[in-house]
Amino acid sequence: MGTSGVSVTRIPDRFQQRQARPTVAAGRPRAHNPPMWLVVDTALPRAAVGLVTVAAPAGGDVDGPGPAPIVETELLLTETKRHAERLPDAVAEVLQAAHIDVDALEGIAVGTGPGSFIGIRTGLSFCKGLAASRTIPLVGLPSLLSLALSGSMAPGTVAAVDARRGERYLATLGLGEEMLGLAALSPADAGARLRVERPAMVVGILDGVDVPDDVDVEAFAGPTALGLGRALQRRLESAHRRGLDLLDERRDLVPIYLRDADAKKPATDPAWRRAAALATIAADGPSIPPRPPARDTP
Repeated sequence: MGTSGVSVTRIPDRFQQRQARPTVAAGRPRAHNPPMWLVVDTALPRAAVGLVTVAAPAGGDVDGPGPAPIVETELLLTETKRHAERLPDAVAEVLQAAHIDVDALEGIAVGTGPGSFIGIRTGLSFCKGLAASRTIPLVGLPSLLSLALSGSMAPGTVAAVDARRGERYLATLGLGEEMLGLAALSPADAGARLRVERPAMVVGILDGVDVPDDVDVEAFAGPTALGLGRALQRRLESAHRRGLDLLDERRDLVPIYLRDADAKKPATDPAWRRAAALATIAADGPSIPPRPPARDTP
């Protein structure tokens, strides 16, 4: 069941008959092992909503990443200006496709930008409300980390997106969940950075940027569910190593804006201007222009 402006990837047949197997943990049921997460990113021109299974980080002294995340279902929202309108239906559709309820989720992961101011707030506010209503973990994922991991897992990969105002957001994939050199650059400065770093790959959109001939570009308008799942896996492994409680982390979700919003606060409060105008009218009476003289009828 597709939706206008939505690209749908159906879940494989082997997942169609998977039934919930409730267990009790922290006062609510868990339905899947490995755990299933809802992943959402609406910060970039193409939004992504999906369900991924991510293996829990290994305990003890075991190092290294766990099994690769598995994408069970994914929707890509291509209508840039309708993310807020499409998001609730998209989440409902991926849950329905996987035959699970919100209560069966292990948690929610949401993109924190940088990107569209409205897009970032759309995803964060929706996912915060959904996670709070179910008391489940909510994890923030830098959007450029998820974008880079949508195309490559090699350190040194550069993620790039349009930042508007004639600039580009660039960041370089480091180790783990690190994104290095996150900045808004002019096309000239972005090209100069690529010539210095010489990454093997750039993931994203670099219109107007002089990209060196030996640098491969994968033109992604936003992260995929797989990229979000890879970023989530790195985030969970980092939290496990540092002994962090993801429920406590929810209070620290901060959007990555990098710069002020395009819309500016008026120098004078509009409400004050209205009140001043009404006070003037009350004191002096309305100023009514004189009636123009009637024209003589020939």
